[in-house]
Amino acid sequence: MLITRYFHARRQRQATAWFHAMVTQREGMAERKLRHSATALF
Repeated sequence: MLITRYFHARRQRQATAWFHAMVTQREGMAERKLRHSATALF
């Protein structure tokens, strides 16, 4: 019982970390694209 709970918590943490990484990567890409278009405009 304790082992399955431990594995579940670890898998949940990994999923959360992956999700955060995806979000930050997407935000970084959008920011870079925005900055690039801004430099192209001005």
